[in-house]
Amino acid sequence: MNEFCSDLGEVETLILKLKPFLDRAEEMFQCTARMAA
Repeated sequence: MNEFCSDLGEVETLILKLKPFLDRAEEMFQCTARMAA
C-alpha cells in the first residue's frame, strides 16, 4: 500500500510540473480555433 502511495505522489508531482505546459497548449489551441472559425 505504501508503495502505491509513493507512486501516486510521483504522479501528482509530474502533473504539477506539466500543468503550466498544458495550460499554455490549451490557450494556443483555443486561439487557433478562434482564428480558424
